[in-house]
Amino acid sequence: MLANVEIIENTKESIDRAYDISISAKEELLVAFPTINSFRRNVRTGLSMQILKDVYSQNNVRLRVLTPVDNQIMQTIEDLKKALSGLDIRSLKENAESSSSSSSSMVVIVLADRKESIIVETKDDTKDNMYDAAGISIYSNSKLIVSSYLALFQIIWNQSQPIDLI
Repeated sequence: MLANVEIIENTKESIDRAYDISISAKEELLVAFPTINSFRRNVRTGLSMQILKDVYSQNNVRLRVLTPVDNQIMQTIEDLKKALSGLDIRSLKENAESSSSSSSSMVVIVLADRKESIIVETKDDTKDNMYDAAGISIYSNSKLIVSSYLALFQIIWNQSQPIDLI
């Protein structure tokens, strides 16, 4: 298969592609959220509890998530861990500038089965709707590009804090 790199400017197409890649994972899905709001937005819509239960638990997909956390997210993580044995979440520190500014650009990173990646720009983190919050995205199934994002994800993973639930 020929390596493919696409810049997707249409927000709906960006979100739809990220969703399709997420549910297509057969072995492993890696996702990095830059802010608390981005995690909440995605759990409410794209990575809903029902989708996670239906898709990932039935197929035993390993799901690794990097996200900043607060008390509400800790409760969500507890609920998710009950439903998904293959879930591993680590805590990131949220950049104070990015969490308070709607003009700061950040990205959500999605890597499926170490074969596909999509990087979705968050153009306005204050928005509740994914389509209003997201910007352009970059999709790739190039082995070199995907492995570069995997290496970055792993570095951040190794520097992040495991979440201990009581």
